[in-house]
Amino acid sequence: MKTILVPTDFSTCAGGAINFAVELAKLSLADIALLHVSEVSESMFNDQVGINRQYNQEMLEEAKRKLDLHKKAIEETEQVAVTTHLFTGAVNASITQLADDLHADLIVMGTVGTGGLREKIWGSTATHQIGKNNVPVMIIPLQYEAKKIDNVLLATNHFEEQPAILNPVVEMADLFLSTLHVTVFTDVKKDSAGTYLDQEEKLAAYKKLLLDRYGEDSLVVSHLTGNDFEQSLQDYIEKQGVDLLVMITYQRNFINQLFAASQSRRMAFHTNIPLLVIPGEI
Repeated sequence: MKTILVPTDFSTCAGGAINFAVELAKLSLADIALLHVSEVSESMFNDQVGINRQYNQEMLEEAKRKLDLHKKAIEETEQVAVTTHLFTGAVNASITQLADDLHADLIVMGTVGTGGLREKIWGSTATHQIGKNNVPVMIIPLQYEAKKIDNVLLATNHFEEQPAILNPVVEMADLFLSTLHVTVFTDVKKDSAGTYLDQEEKLAAYKKLLLDRYGEDSLVVSHLTGNDFEQSLQDYIEKQGVDLLVMITYQRNFINQLFAASQSRRMAFHTNIPLLVIPGEI
């Protein structure tokens, strides 16, 4: 991992993401790219009298000042290299553009918790990034309290084998010296007994693949069953003390994109631990 992109609106919600990204950068020896996007005022009347121009200039200068303060604080106290980027325009498009320009390895953003309207707006911006680009997105809940990550969980029903998907998962577990958990879910109402047995066989084969390819010393595989995927997953997270959840999204077609992305977004709003979302097609 070389570059971690961290968009910020300078809110508490975004601040938690910066803190997490800094710790991750220290472990991976990566650089951090801090991005702020200012949505400038465009009133035609105010433009004619120069009000917009002055307001926008002051807003951009204040944003640059805050970015510079963040950069100085991180570099001086954490010894992590930081670049700053100030864009104007649409937030989501700006994030995607800079991620492409920098060949970012990861986007880290905060999401909604119990904060006010501003936090909710920024949280929606964070979850919008899920499934929208080819860069993994790390979502940090507003209420998350930083702690050592001992258990990383990959929740999958597709048994992904592509290195572009699995490498970031294993790298994350290795960086934190964590136990890697892998779960598959079978719906006891919708799926047949044959599906359950098929999933059991695939899970055993998947464990062997992971052991053979990565030689993980700490690997736990589990077959979850129940009536509700999210509840079963949350129960496992609480029981096993999972500190980081990993999910995969797909964009093969509209139906897959709608299902997979919405599932990841729901978890982003509901989980109290960081969520790493990796695009299924890179």
